[in-house]
Amino acid sequence: DVSNPASPVEVGGVNTNNLYNVYVSEGYAYVTETNNGGTEFKIYNVSNPASPVQVSEVELGQAGIGVFVSGRYVYVTRESASGNDFRIYDVSNPANPVFLGGIDEAINTNGVYVSGHYAYLGLASVSGNDFRVVDVSDPRNPITVGGIDVGGSVVGVYASGNYAYITNSAVSGNEFRIIDVSNPATPATVGTFTL
Repeated sequence: DVSNPASPVEVGGVNTNNLYNVYVSEGYAYVTETNNGGTEFKIYNVSNPASPVQVSEVELGQAGIGVFVSGRYVYVTRESASGNDFRIYDVSNPANPVFLGGIDEAINTNGVYVSGHYAYLGLASVSGNDFRVVDVSDPRNPITVGGIDVGGSVVGVYASGNYAYITNSAVSGNEFRIIDVSNPATPATVGTFTL
């Protein structure tokens, strides 16, 4: 309970393994875990904060990393393995998430943020685009439409309007970047800051 920000009080919880990320929407918490060999994506009913209840789980095959919910869809990223490192599920029934589509990025896919018809992905450092733009207007067939090399693993992603804001583990500065995504096919860095 954070009704008094100076004195937060724990009111409930669950005992689980190595949580990585959480997104809460309409009474449900969507959680990724780094529990390799188990279920790395779980959904909890948190309508009663004192008593969260797990309603479903999905085996990702590798550690779950990022999670974002938009409408009836949840977008999940995971560590690299064979298969889709970026996945889209229909969670209109949270007790029965249905895999729709995804992309094999061939590298750890870290952060994810969805705005409109686009998902903005942060990837572990690769030779090429560490920040990618994916058209998710057809969740059964997401398509990478653009990207940019930022020189390091992208770990955090946020988008608003024509801009994406990313944090990355650059080796020589500029760990915070602002990217113009007004043309998703050709994102361009417009500002940087070393933290």
